[in-house]
Amino acid sequence: MTAMFKYIPYYIQVVFLVFIIAACSEPYTKEAGFSSFAKVYGYVKYFHPSDEASKINWDQFAVYGAQEINKCSNKQELIACLNKIFRPIAPSVKFTNAKINGLVNQITPSNLDSSYRKTFWQHKSLQFYTKLAATSYKSKRYNRVKNDTLLFNRVLEFGEATNCELTKGVFCNIPLVLYCNDRSTYPASDKEIFELFKKQIEDLSQDAKDLEVRIANAIIVYSTIKHFYPYFDELKDLKWDDKLNIALGQSLRDTSISMHCKTISEFTSHLQDGHIGYFNVENQVYNNPPIHLDYIEDKFIVTDILDEFTQFRLGDQITHINNIPILDYFDERKKYVSASTEQSHIYKTNRTLLSGNYNSIVTLKIEGKDNSVRRNLGVYNATSGQPMHYQIDSSIYFVNLNTIEMDSLIELLPSLAEAANIIFDLRFYPNKNSDILEYLIHKKISPKWMRIAEITHPDQQQPISFSQYGWALEPKKPTLSEKNIFFLSDVSGQSYTESVLGYVKSHNLGTIVGQPTAGINGNIIDFSLVGNLYTGRFTGMKVVNHDQSKFFGIGIKPDVYVHKTIKGIKEERDEYLERAVELIKMDYR
Repeated sequence: MTAMFKYIPYYIQVVFLVFIIAACSEPYTKEAGFSSFAKVYGYVKYFHPSDEASKINWDQFAVYGAQEINKCSNKQELIACLNKIFRPIAPSVKFTNAKINGLVNQITPSNLDSSYRKTFWQHKSLQFYTKLAATSYKSKRYNRVKNDTLLFNRVLEFGEATNCELTKGVFCNIPLVLYCNDRSTYPASDKEIFELFKKQIEDLSQDAKDLEVRIANAIIVYSTIKHFYPYFDELKDLKWDDKLNIALGQSLRDTSISMHCKTISEFTSHLQDGHIGYFNVENQVYNNPPIHLDYIEDKFIVTDILDEFTQFRLGDQITHINNIPILDYFDERKKYVSASTEQSHIYKTNRTLLSGNYNSIVTLKIEGKDNSVRRNLGVYNATSGQPMHYQIDSSIYFVNLNTIEMDSLIELLPSLAEAANIIFDLRFYPNKNSDILEYLIHKKISPKWMRIAEITHPDQQQPISFSQYGWALEPKKPTLSEKNIFFLSDVSGQSYTESVLGYVKSHNLGTIVGQPTAGINGNIIDFSLVGNLYTGRFTGMKVVNHDQSKFFGIGIKPDVYVHKTIKGIKEERDEYLERAVELIKMDYR
């Protein structure tokens, strides 16, 4: 190499050396410091089994960490700061400027005997926020109590650790397994110092106007989703760490709670998760005027009116919102919305397109004329507006599964048994009445289509296995399986709706008429952000079709497509229902 190098012209050697030196001395940035803390925050919170880490307020710890990291101006200070802030809750965790090896002896008790056990984290999805998490999700430190049982059959070995470079020249070693006895995990922090530390972080700011709180919320969102969002493997082009750096940079510039909420929403919009949402109880902005818009025939059309005294009419085309061309306004709102399909993205954006602070005024332009209206209603849920149930004619019965309760549906069964054709409306969300499926089948079915990840290592590293679940259905009487059954669906249907329609589609229980569903299913994970001003949620379970093919980003496709028309809206016609009746008249099966 040296012999070759001397034949390279001198000026090229200089350029080459300058390039090497620059690459090795990557400048320190605030974002690099915060992102390093964000990675360690998730590693320790969810995978390091110390007693101290299980006893702190992690939301407030995020604020404390952001506050301290913000004081750093170079990598040496960052390393010292990380060691300082994590020592009280994870005394075995180390940070240096070179890769760390051989720490097993330092975390092995000198008096090791049979009273010690090995403890480590096991997660079935995530149940850290116990009052909010789905009951099918579980998280625990295995062996922290005597005679403990595993959540699933995977045992970590003592010495396993997350040993990685957080940013250029900053390394961490985080044990995933610790020894413990009935008193504590080893090594343990000084109890008095630890209690003072807990009190110190509890007293920190909870105001999202403060920089450290905004940074803390970005870190909480990043780390929780990083380790437990089940669809990263289907988002091959998404670089989550890069999105964190963008969110951190924006958080440094934000100056208000509303800007902060937009930053977090845009950050997670890239997940294409229709369950994603944030709810700010003190600054509620999801208030709407008494109308709803749909995107029909490449126009934004009024499709529902919730106040008979409004100046709007069904079928009106909105061209401007607050004097901004509506497509520009839509595109700006759309980037804060997460959805799994393009059609769902449009629908979800339209749901909040006109939203704003309660009782504020929004100006909408129709046929060149401005119309001002107050935002005095909550989030719009686009149900079909059909009655709970009725007989269309002597052979057709209509049932609105969005509104009818299961008890009422059972009382209705004798009438349904007399009908030759039944139309079930599922254009939104079932009212806890999925048991109707058992009256549509003629044999027992028990497909496994829900997958809960079994996680022991950070960053969704292998091995990851899955617990698989499904609804086991048994036929009930009176049977409706010989009837000509139709289901109405559209993009407003997601999650539970898609679970029901998944059985219909996979087991040929009826003809689906309308539009594809949203393409996102699985129980959610709810989590808190700093100060309880916000709660967030995302999908925590992976769902596939009953034949194990991909479901995410596709949804349940109808057998017969229907497209709304402006003419149909103006004439107040239910074009989906009309099409189902038309198919019945054609004896379509």
